[in-house]
Amino acid sequence: MHGVEDVAAARHQRFHISLHIVPHLLLGAAREYALGIDAAAHEGCLSAEGKTLAVLGTGVNVAYPRNHEGLFERIASSGGALLSEYPLDTPPRPWRFPERNRIVAALAERTVIVEAPLKSGAMITARLALEMGREVWAVPGRINETGCEGSNRLLYDGAQALVSIPDFIALAFESQLSLFPLFERGEGENSSSLDEKESRILAVLKKYGEKTVDNLAVEGKMSPADVFSCLATLSAGGLIFPSGPGRWSAAP
Repeated sequence: MHGVEDVAAARHQRFHISLHIVPHLLLGAAREYALGIDAAAHEGCLSAEGKTLAVLGTGVNVAYPRNHEGLFERIASSGGALLSEYPLDTPPRPWRFPERNRIVAALAERTVIVEAPLKSGAMITARLALEMGREVWAVPGRINETGCEGSNRLLYDGAQALVSIPDFIALAFESQLSLFPLFERGEGENSSSLDEKESRILAVLKKYGEKTVDNLAVEGKMSPADVFSCLATLSAGGLIFPSGPGRWSAAP
């Protein structure tokens, strides 16, 4: 997972998301370590007795921020690890944090952007993950919040929309695919396991070709939120794919 902190009370939901997704990850959380959502991701993993990796922009013996020294110790003692490409005693410097984000992107099969401004370390990690061919998910945010401009832009450009924690867990990890028998059995698009809305979206894409979320909402006669949920399910099943910025097409 990946995110940035904002202390506003309206964004406490982002912390809730971090705390509740990470315990379900099969291999734990590979995180860049800083404040807020970063710490929440590690706490969520540790609370479920998982193993988490913290990728540092300092030497592994330098606690940054200092008030998280105890969390560092818990990560290491629980079977996780503190990772750094920098020598011991290397102090924190602004450029080292975006520099090490390529390690975060490489360690994670899936990157979840909980919240990110357009210019942020989270967006750097998302770009690197996309360049490596990894899945990128983003939590939708209010369009008038600058802290959500980056994560919303990722959605516009075709990132998976994380609109439900149980659905994300079911779609993203094979151990949970029994919740979606269609994909476990490989029955294909004609299976009755597709619900009515998913079938409608798939039919529109197959009949009319490439469409945006807004197009699909109008032609499918449903809300954009419903469209995002359907796109996540259909994409996980290999039935559709992002064909351009904010555009989707049916798989050939």
